[in-house]
Amino acid sequence: MRSMNLVLAMAAAQLCTFGTIATLLAGCTEENRNPAESDGDSGGNRVPTISNMTVTPDRIFVGGTASIMAQAIDPDGDRITWRLGVNTDAMSPVAGRFDPTSGSGGSISSTFTASGPGLSSIVLTVTDDRSGIAMAFHPFTVFPRE
Repeated sequence: MRSMNLVLAMAAAQLCTFGTIATLLAGCTEENRNPAESDGDSGGNRVPTISNMTVTPDRIFVGGTASIMAQAIDPDGDRITWRLGVNTDAMSPVAGRFDPTSGSGGSISSTFTASGPGLSSIVLTVTDDRSGIAMAFHPFTVFPRE
């Protein structure tokens, strides 16, 4: 039982490293967030922040395209990289491709071309050079062609 509690505690601590969304889902608090994250001058790492994520349009037909745009910044000034994906845990994940799939810098811009219908989320993951991670999700629907 003791080892199971340790595994659960480690899993909760790992979830806390993903920023606000995981914090809300996992019930993370200031006490159990990423130990590398710090608000003080102790040399800790703060996670990047994502703002203004848009998917336009957020409902398309198979073969259609959508533009994904967002801004990201690292409060410590660390170099950041980003990656886009589709939530594959959804009941009906969307099929398609991003162009580009990943990049670096705070200005995020990509195009998604749908190859299969579904109801899912576009997932943006931003990582800094010191393993700080932030994620944002945007609901997205692809309808079959008639």
